[in-house]
Amino acid sequence: MDTKNVLGIFNTMVDENIVYIYHGEFNFTMVDTLLNDVKRELAQFGANRSTQKKTYKVLVECLENAYRHSVNHAPPKPGKQEGIFILSRNTTGYSLIVGNPIQNAEVEELTNKIEEINSLNPEDLKEKYKTIIKTATISEKGGAGLGLTVMAIKSGNKLQYNFDDYKDDTNFFTLEINISE
Repeated sequence: MDTKNVLGIFNTMVDENIVYIYHGEFNFTMVDTLLNDVKRELAQFGANRSTQKKTYKVLVECLENAYRHSVNHAPPKPGKQEGIFILSRNTTGYSLIVGNPIQNAEVEELTNKIEEINSLNPEDLKEKYKTIIKTATISEKGGAGLGLTVMAIKSGNKLQYNFDDYKDDTNFFTLEINISE
């Protein structure tokens, strides 16, 4: 990496009010570390208690989803679940962005889930949550399908997402959740 690129990265972080950024493996140990670091950073940035709790709860879901659904593309460590996480401050609160590779075959189903969640009002989201709780079974990846619904409920905002062609039979999935103070 050219040293001039480092200054560009630094300037972007300052200009975008990035509080925390991580790129690497998402595993249980790293997720726990990231959660503790972000909790400390939010307190240091002076976020009110309610915002800290909402941000933390949404982050738990984001990081668990990245861990459970990321596709391995790191040959030195088979099974490595790699991705990126960015927490930034904006004019209304905080923005969480999580990105990770996923199988192309998952794009349509994930798009449909997010679009359905984004189409629901707060009361309908809570009903969807209750229905999932009553009927859910644990998937082979270890989840019950609650993550996206919880993110929408806790943030009170629509989920913003994008898919970009990545490698072979994968897309890079990016999810942004804004949390208002």
